[in-house]
Amino acid sequence: MNRVVIGLAVTFVVLIGLAAFVPVQTTLVVTDTETGEEIIEEEVTDGDLVQLEYTHSVERTPITEEYEISGTKLAENKIVFRSYGAGLPTTTNMTTTDEGFVVHSEDTYNSLTVALHPVPNHTLTVNGQQYYLLNRSDGPVAIDIEEQSLIEVVAVTSTGCCGIGHGIFSGNQKQI
Repeated sequence: MNRVVIGLAVTFVVLIGLAAFVPVQTTLVVTDTETGEEIIEEEVTDGDLVQLEYTHSVERTPITEEYEISGTKLAENKIVFRSYGAGLPTTTNMTTTDEGFVVHSEDTYNSLTVALHPVPNHTLTVNGQQYYLLNRSDGPVAIDIEEQSLIEVVAVTSTGCCGIGHGIFSGNQKQI
C-alpha cells in the first residue's frame, strides 16, 4: 500500500513539473538587440493583427506593414505606402486603393529587426495598443513571437516585464 501511495505521489509531482514547462501563452516580445533588454511584452493569439507604421526616410510618406500572428511566426499580410521609394516593393501583386499602393504578401518571418531612427518614427500596434519604439530604445529592436510556459508566465506576473529565457535572431528574419 505504501509503495502505491509513494508511486502515485511521485507520478503526480512529475506530471505537475512537466506541466509547468508546457506552452500556455503566446507573447509578442520586443527586445533591444544591443542590450538584450525586453522592452515590450504583449499577449497575443493566432489571428491577431500587428501593425508596424513608419515614415519613409527619403519620400517622407507613411508606410504601414501588417502582420498576422501564426503560431510563433509573423505572417506578412500587406504593405501599404503612398509613393515609391528606395527599399519599397515593386511587384505584380500590387493594387492601388484609397490607402495608396497595397502589396499583398504571404511571407512569414520568425523575427523582425527594426533599426530605429528619428525620421521613420516606428510605431508598433498590438491589440489596439500603440508603442512608439524610439521612446523605448535608441538602437535596433527585434520583434519575436514566443510561446511561454506556465513557469515563465508566473515569473513575468511576479516580477513584472519581461520573462525569462527569450532568444532573438532565429531563422527567417526581416530587417526594416
